[in-house]
Amino acid sequence: MTEPERKGEQAHEPLSTNVRGVVLFAIGLAVLIAGVLGLMRATSAWLTAAGPPEPGPPQPIYERAGAPPEPRLNPDQAADLKQLKARELRILHEYGWIDRDQKIVRVPVERAAERLAAQGFEALARPAAKDRHAADSQ
Repeated sequence: MTEPERKGEQAHEPLSTNVRGVVLFAIGLAVLIAGVLGLMRATSAWLTAAGPPEPGPPQPIYERAGAPPEPRLNPDQAADLKQLKARELRILHEYGWIDRDQKIVRVPVERAAERLAAQGFEALARPAAKDRHAADSQ
């Protein structure tokens, strides 16, 4: 089923590469790079010799006076960040009202963790169940 081998013909890929083609490509690439570098140098010399452009009439955007439109950038981000962190730490570590009408308070994290460790997670669910039954009976 296979073809019989023929004498004098190669039955595989040639091992050599086209050296002439590779050399011509490398020379062409070197000439192209040299041309681009020469063009860049000539453009740079021309721009340097021309000097800076003459100032034209002022642009309309520079003539506007007053504050820029909203939203404006924050002028003192460090102070605002410090104030935000202080407020968040105060919320975490102090008692306070969340809703006076419904008698919901904020407890410091340390105290809440102590109570949770002492009473367990079941204690958290019990008051809510009592409140639900009390609301249903009214």
